[in-house]
Amino acid sequence: MNLHTQAPFIKDIFSWKPILFRKQKLGDHKMAVRRIICIALAMIVLFKFYSILRHSEMNTTAKKAKIFKKAEKDGRKGDIHIVQLVFGVAQCRAAVLALKSIMSKWKSKRKIVEVQKLHLHILCDAKSHIIMNTVLQTWQLKNVDYSFYLISDYKKKTAWMKSSHYATSVSTLRLYIPEILGKNITKVISLDTDVIFLDDISELWDFTDEANEKQSISMAKDESYRYTIRFHAERKIVLDIFNVLIWMHKELFYPLPCVW
Repeated sequence: MNLHTQAPFIKDIFSWKPILFRKQKLGDHKMAVRRIICIALAMIVLFKFYSILRHSEMNTTAKKAKIFKKAEKDGRKGDIHIVQLVFGVAQCRAAVLALKSIMSKWKSKRKIVEVQKLHLHILCDAKSHIIMNTVLQTWQLKNVDYSFYLISDYKKKTAWMKSSHYATSVSTLRLYIPEILGKNITKVISLDTDVIFLDDISELWDFTDEANEKQSISMAKDESYRYTIRFHAERKIVLDIFNVLIWMHKELFYPLPCVW
């Protein structure tokens, strides 16, 4: 066969390879682009699906949190609210002992196990706030919440009560507990710092449920001897004010058994 006569044919053969190669390369490129597009679309669909699920989960969590916060804010009927007025290092020590005694006896007489929470509302100065907050954080108590209210924010409310005793303006803040804590909390137990509980505080909490709507103050009669030392001067101030209030408005008083 004459190569010269077959040269065009040979050229055509050799010229096909680049054409076939280019077509194959172009086809692979299109396939790769299609794969990338499919992967991108799949990722978009998955991301969208995940976003919907995440949004739904967040809404559910937010609703639960909102319900929990509302229940916590309003306070369930069985939950116990305790108010303590603490100012100074010495009272912090006493308050810690009082709280330990409460925790040791709490729910000790409950026949039915129930989810009951204890809310501590502590009126204090800045130094006492640091001490009590550190102590309570260290304890890591379950079903126990605590809130702090700085005395300096409310002292103006009792500035009109003139007295020679330095603790008057602070101690008489107990008269403003409903205003300080808010309308959502309808019942509290106000405790001195120098007390020790020998029984379940739940029983004291349940006792006042028998009071009518008008009876808003419950105290035990002061049957002890008259205190003469300065340590109890604060208690005497508060008791005297409440005694006057009860004497003027007897319908507000619901007597507490002397056992408490």
